[in-house]
Amino acid sequence: MRTTRRAALAAVLILPGLAQATPSRPRDLPAADPAEVSRIASQDSPLGATWVAEDIGGRGVVDRARVELALLPDGRAAGRGGCNRFTGGYAVDGTALRFGALAATRMACAPALMEQEQRFFAAMADVRGWRIEHGRLLLTDAGGGVVLRLAR
Repeated sequence: MRTTRRAALAAVLILPGLAQATPSRPRDLPAADPAEVSRIASQDSPLGATWVAEDIGGRGVVDRARVELALLPDGRAAGRGGCNRFTGGYAVDGTALRFGALAATRMACAPALMEQEQRFFAAMADVRGWRIEHGRLLLTDAGGGVVLRLAR
């Protein structure tokens, strides 16, 4: 009973703030220019599709735990971390890609899902670029190493 009341109170106090939060974008890259987004989206690009994680940091993903990422044309990233929904800003410049701070719901899940979600958000913070190989979206770190592999 107490847990239900606390969850309801948290939802009333926290969720409206998340809904009104403006996604932040990395300051060292320009905002996503709608013309650039449209140009890139017309090519083989990560924009405008929902991608599902197949691998996070070389450790795969938990079966039936859907980790999703969508890069929306307005410069906002959104999806599911496997347990919680998230949103935040991103900046793209050619093959350079960076994510700003992410806001997420804070539901508790099984420990394995929570650990996977933490790895996902940590990998998102390390992303500095992207490429598509064999229909898979590869998000890379500053050294070009793959930190996330996703499929449509």
